[in-house]
Amino acid sequence: MSVDLSVGAVPILYKEVHSLLNPNDRNEIDRELFGRLLTSTNLPKTTLDQVWEYAGAKQGPVTPTSLYRSLALVAIAQQGRQLDEKTLLNLEVLPNPSLPSPAELREKLGLTGRKMMSLDLKSGGSDPRILNTSYAQMVAQDTIRVALVPEKKGIILKHVVYEVSSQRYQSRVERRYNDFVTLFDILVQRFPYRAVPQLPPKRAMADSHFIEERRRALRRFLTLVARHPVLGFDKAVNIFLTFSGTDVQARLKEYCKNVPDEFLTSEVARRSDELVSSDTTVQFAMAREQLRQVYICLSQLREATQRMVDRSKMAAVDILVVSKEFATLSNISKLESDWATGGNDAWNIVQRALRSLQSLLVPIHEAHSEQSLHEEEEVLEELNLFLDLLVAYKALCDRHESGVVLGHHKAINRMVKKSSNSFGAVDPMKQAQELEHRTQFSLHCVHLESQMVYAHMEALGGITRALVRIQANGHAKLGALWSSMAPAVATMVPNAGTQVPQ
Repeated sequence: MSVDLSVGAVPILYKEVHSLLNPNDRNEIDRELFGRLLTSTNLPKTTLDQVWEYAGAKQGPVTPTSLYRSLALVAIAQQGRQLDEKTLLNLEVLPNPSLPSPAELREKLGLTGRKMMSLDLKSGGSDPRILNTSYAQMVAQDTIRVALVPEKKGIILKHVVYEVSSQRYQSRVERRYNDFVTLFDILVQRFPYRAVPQLPPKRAMADSHFIEERRRALRRFLTLVARHPVLGFDKAVNIFLTFSGTDVQARLKEYCKNVPDEFLTSEVARRSDELVSSDTTVQFAMAREQLRQVYICLSQLREATQRMVDRSKMAAVDILVVSKEFATLSNISKLESDWATGGNDAWNIVQRALRSLQSLLVPIHEAHSEQSLHEEEEVLEELNLFLDLLVAYKALCDRHESGVVLGHHKAINRMVKKSSNSFGAVDPMKQAQELEHRTQFSLHCVHLESQMVYAHMEALGGITRALVRIQANGHAKLGALWSSMAPAVATMVPNAGTQVPQ
């Protein structure tokens, strides 16, 4: 490209736009602000995507050079010319794009007036595009426990009852599986653009192992819901965790009967077009692919951890088998004569030693059992919790890509039905605008849910630390216990010259 893109050579308009977007003259320009600038040109989305790409701003930071390239590309597109990779080649003069007036541009960029949003996070302002909630804060929101109620209730068809406790509300209530289903259905209807965690399956004939696994899954479901920055503060969750009446399902359904979905109650829903940058779909696709790879890796880690837990449990069982066989050997009756032994006392010495070893094996059995519990609760369950979150995020992505438009139409039809009953026909143009607003709001929510998932990456550090600590402490304890058996084992050697088989 022959045209000079240095600061001193570009047109005055380019410098003014740069000063507006980058008043502190930093090396990078805010991507969201840059995206709003392009959107203010009212060019088609496909054209804006080309501007992002050919300006070199699609990936990586937005630099002043990227800004100047984009302004030139916008001006060329406004002239009706097609954009391609060679558009800027052999360009002798940088054309001025047609932009809104300075006052209008500042308003569109959100830099003035009542719609102003803080784009400089260091100034302490609240930016609705940023989650602003750390993993530690989410964990601190609540601690959920789900336990099985010992006795089964019901006269003919028995069912499982769970005791659910919440540290946040200091509550303890009893819930059935169908109560969880009602809560899930309400959350999906109320928050269609959020990562609502999935419920474990239902089975007519359930054994104890299935019931225990489902209990754990229900605890993880409630934990993710209660700690979610949005779901956790919905009244439906409050009702589920605190209502002590006889029919919580009826109470939940009564609550949601006249409550619209989040789009109609959110303060930022009507401003969502300002919150979604033109490269959101590209960034979303890259984040989704990365999280897919994370899910695959964590699934493999979960399988490996499950094998660790199984080995610890099996080791505990094996130690009991060893102890039992030692006991059996030590209790075999003595021979009445020395005919078989020829006076060799080795068998009697071994029997006495085996009797003393039995009590020493009990702590080893307990240590293996304790090891398996720590591995299961602090590593395996935490991995499962993170994987459940990733599954919920994937379901949200699938809804957004393939089913969100259908969901939008359903929500609009419900609104149209209510409006028609009260005010007559609904303007089709308003319906189209409503659909566009919902699409933008969906993208905005996906952006925030992505940030929430990435905030949970901190959990991987805690899981790794727990794994190292459990293995180090567990093996050290087991090593000490096995070493404590050395004196008793030494008595099994008839004399110092006898070699113990290796």
